[in-house]
Amino acid sequence: MRNYNLSKIIISGIIIILPFISCNNEIKEVNLNLSGLNMGTEFRIDTINTNDWDSLFIVKPYAIIDSNKYNIPKSVLKKIEFQTLFDGYCSLLFFKNKQLINYSFIPRNISDFSQIKEGSLFPSHQIYKLNDKRLVVIL
Repeated sequence: MRNYNLSKIIISGIIIILPFISCNNEIKEVNLNLSGLNMGTEFRIDTINTNDWDSLFIVKPYAIIDSNKYNIPKSVLKKIEFQTLFDGYCSLLFFKNKQLINYSFIPRNISDFSQIKEGSLFPSHQIYKLNDKRLVVIL
């Protein structure tokens, strides 16, 4: 009888704590301020998005995302897919250990990532350059 009560207490504790643990893993949109970059500037995104991430995936306008390959929850995928319907934005998806941790929608008139090769993951230390047409290129 005593073990039964102890088991009930442990299970109740797990049920109470579990929602708090899962809240810490929420995928959030981050606002990246790239408007201060001057044309001709070399930059790294890990100095702008200082959250803990290790790779970047760039989603161009009208792109189709393989949610299974990139392990993106459906609720977040819907937001990103909706944003890809607009020609004026590119989406940056930030991953840590192959898990999406945040994302950002970047106006193409500020920094246009649409000319970068599609379907690649870029390391956090990748160097980019903003050219004279505000196109972002890989160095």
